[in-house]
Amino acid sequence: MAIRMIALGIVLLWVSGSRAGIYQPSQGFDFELNDQGYATPIQFNNGFDGIYKELRDIMRPGSPLNQKYTQRVQELSREPISKLTSDELAELTASLLRLNRPNEVLSKLQVISRDPRKGDYLVYNHMAHAFYMRGADELIHAYRHQMITKTLPFPKKFGRLSEKELAWLKRVELDYYLPWMGYRADEVRRSPGLRDISKDQIDPIFPTAPPLKNTEPVQFIDENGGYSAGKIAPQEMAKLPPDAIAIVQQMLMWHPSDPRLCWLLAELYNAHGQVETALKMMDDCSFSLGYLNDTMKQHRRVLRDHVESLYAERETQRKEEEAKKQAEIDAENARLLAERRERIWIISIVIGFGLVVAIFQIRVIYQRVQRWRRAN
Repeated sequence: MAIRMIALGIVLLWVSGSRAGIYQPSQGFDFELNDQGYATPIQFNNGFDGIYKELRDIMRPGSPLNQKYTQRVQELSREPISKLTSDELAELTASLLRLNRPNEVLSKLQVISRDPRKGDYLVYNHMAHAFYMRGADELIHAYRHQMITKTLPFPKKFGRLSEKELAWLKRVELDYYLPWMGYRADEVRRSPGLRDISKDQIDPIFPTAPPLKNTEPVQFIDENGGYSAGKIAPQEMAKLPPDAIAIVQQMLMWHPSDPRLCWLLAELYNAHGQVETALKMMDDCSFSLGYLNDTMKQHRRVLRDHVESLYAERETQRKEEEAKKQAEIDAENARLLAERRERIWIISIVIGFGLVVAIFQIRVIYQRVQRWRRAN
């Protein structure tokens, strides 16, 4: 059993880092934590964008990552559920969630959840994820199971995660993820059936306040109440925790196909002045995830116009810099040419003077020779 977990751990470490909310014992932690316990966001380019793509690739049948996770599930499924350790059970159900196979997770965990000796935090956490993945009709069940986790001890030790890292994950789970899932469940209660995604609002998870709802959630507006590229009003920015981007990055890694989390992360990037990254995220929401929301389309248009103007400014600046460099090169060439001409002129004068002197000397010598001949 231990040998099997070591082998699976090696495969998993090759694939990716920590993905909280979907707990896998052999994974690490993606963020750096400062002395106050806040997480530094993962840089987007060559960082989060790769992780995000990787997590979606796992769900794509036939992809290399999908095959590796499938192999992991097959390996762990050789033993009956009753004989798996807690870590192996977490590994198996987490892999099934990554493969977008929530029905199998529920079939394995629902019986275990009824046993008070085995129905721990991770069991109910993974069940909540499984219900969530089954669609809007199951969101209320997902929230109920996530609420149960509040009554259960959060893991003090898990895999390779440190105590400090687990404390941050617990904060994300309780202060942001649970209210977010509750907000989504409330949407279903208020408007059962097919919702109009074009009228969706941004998830109001910042700031959290008892009882798990925000009375004045952050608005991504400027000081004049409009929408601007690269900023929001100071009073709105003050509602965001220092690690808001990292929190939503983590939540999006739990649910990589959720377009509204993708949109929320885009708005956070824009609020922090990362306009081009925000536009990339909104493009991904629109084109990769097929999310057609009226408000997001308006915001995306503002960001696109801003980025296009930035590109135009950069192109103008590039051309000006190139023209400046060319002018400097031309000036230097002109200077060198002038110096070369000056040297040629000086050399010509020196040579000319030397020739005159030489001719004079030759003439003097010739006259002396002639006088000597006449004298003799």
